Amino acid sequence: MKIVYIAKVLLPSRTANSLHVMKMCQALADNGHDVTLYAISEKENIQKDIGGIYRYYAVKNNFSILWIRALETKESRLRYLFSSFVLIGAIARKLLFKSVDLVYGRDLLGCTVSALLGRQTIYESHAPVWRSHLEKQLFKLFIRLPKFTKLVVISKALQEAYFSKYKNLNHSNTLVAHDAADIPSNVSSSNPLRGDLNRLNVGYVGHLYKGKGVEVIMAVAPLLPNVNFHVIGGLEKDIRYWKSEIASDNIFFYGFIKQNKLPNYIQNIDVCLLPNQKYVSAYGAKGGKSKNISDFTSPLKMFEYMSYRKPIIASDLPVVPPDGINLWKSAIDKLSDSSLRQCLGDNAFTTFLAKYTWKKRAGYILASVHQ
Repeated sequence: MKIVYIAKVLLPSRTANSLHVMKMCQALADNGHDVTLYAISEKENIQKDIGGIYRYYAVKNNFSILWIRALETKESRLRYLFSSFVLIGAIARKLLFKSVDLVYGRDLLGCTVSALLGRQTIYESHAPVWRSHLEKQLFKLFIRLPKFTKLVVISKALQEAYFSKYKNLNHSNTLVAHDAADIPSNVSSSNPLRGDLNRLNVGYVGHLYKGKGVEVIMAVAPLLPNVNFHVIGGLEKDIRYWKSEIASDNIFFYGFIKQNKLPNYIQNIDVCLLPNQKYVSAYGAKGGKSKNISDFTSPLKMFEYMSYRKPIIASDLPVVPPDGINLWKSAIDKLSDSSLRQCLGDNAFTTFLAKYTWKKRAGYILASVHQ
């Protein structure tokens, strides 16, 4: 099939959504399809080094990237409406003059234009659309169009939320597809971790903003002075803040690590943490309850940890509430047992291979279209 993927995304960037988009485009192509990404961006300095973008995300150069320039929309509602019409025209022109079998997207406006033009269209949602009045109305139109093919969501909770809001959505036109990861590659024998490597090495990979759980690491590290804690990722301002808050010398910050360098770090970690809190902001959010994604998230990092055969301690399990610091300590203590770590890691990897590679995710979604 000839597939167009539409997403409003800045490339390259550190956002999880940009990584998700690039991995999905690679995975669709890995399933034998001709894929073109329509990357919608408001930024003027659109990256011209295409090869550099593939390398940045550690993906194959097996799909094409085409940029669609959108106008900045921050000044006023009128400018937002004008820019939307400009964007509609740009997407329509591209789709009208391209032979396309399927349009897949994370941009609701682009997907609606596609369906209006008679293209079979799948929309993927990672959060409720009804938090924005304009998106709410646009989505109502989209799911009534004959070429609306499927709504893909990343968690069962998000699917149930959609079912409660839209009576014409059901299990036949909605699909739960959890996030995924690649099988690790480019892992060398070098160990970039700092500190006494004979200790238990516990790691966290991800952003350091509100709700991601760095506060858990800060609280538990002093209770386990013979354990190293490695924090990989985060903006410089966030790293400076957390460094100013800690009193332990067993926490090491590494900042942002590029995708092609990340395997060496995760490979050398013994235990991986996913300490999400009850409130998790989306990357770039200004705050406010409307930005909380904790109820619906399907963390990319969990599947990445599984792909490295790592035991995981995660929040929101009955035995490990997100703010139960002594329970976090107890869980880490238990995983000082290397045989237990090996058993849990092997089980995680087996489940990952069976269900959670990007290629399997893309194949599962496409197969549902023909059911």
